[in-house]
Amino acid sequence: MTEDMSNVVEEVGSTTVSGEAKRGVVTFQGAIYPAECDHMDHFNVAFYMRKFDECNWSNFASVGIDRRHMEEHGVGMGAMESRTKYLRELFAGDVLTCRSRILEVHAKVIRTIHEMWVVEDGVEIPAASCELVIAYFDRKVSKARPFPEDVKARLMARWEKERDPAVPDEAAAD
Repeated sequence: MTEDMSNVVEEVGSTTVSGEAKRGVVTFQGAIYPAECDHMDHFNVAFYMRKFDECNWSNFASVGIDRRHMEEHGVGMGAMESRTKYLRELFAGDVLTCRSRILEVHAKVIRTIHEMWVVEDGVEIPAASCELVIAYFDRKVSKARPFPEDVKARLMARWEKERDPAVPDEAAAD
């Protein structure tokens, strides 16, 4: 890691890549494997996105949008926009934790953020983030449709808890 990156990490401390207090639902924990690294031995961009995709499915399931819900209602969730930030280099053997939050809820669309942390010396250090705009859609006609009232209520409840910066870490998930 370059000296400049060390300074960034020191400045960030316990804030997330987005600059906010660490909070949200843990949606991924695991290690980076050698097969997920490129020819320069860095964690490859494609695999960052794979981890963030796993975060998506965990995040959806936490509000009741799981496989059964999607099959029963003939719906799906589809990303419409993404923005990824990379803060530090990651390598095979690094252990990751990702937290996800709901940033906005609209009739047919949510905006989420997944923030990735690498564990070094027992401390989580911000590594990357991925912000997504995701539509709830009818799979038969491939068109966005409104969230059912019960799902929207769960999304709104999560959003209410997660938008408060005074709520630390996992308290937002309760």
